Amino acid sequence: MDDFKALLKACVTMKGKFLLSSYPEELLMDYRSKYGWKTEDHKKHSRLMDVEKRLKQKSSV
Repeated sequence: MDDFKALLKACVTMKGKFLLSSYPEELLMDYRSKYGWKTEDHKKHSRLMDVEKRLKQKSSV
């Protein structure tokens, strides 16, 4: 987590644009709010989600 925090601090001081791709992290959300970074959130469907969904829906009699 220290490396991630260092990366975010570097992004704050950066002149110009940057692209950072990451899973949602509380620290990242804080930086997004604090510095007003333009963001886009994307949700992707994965096959693992299908398997988990089927497992949750499975019932036994």
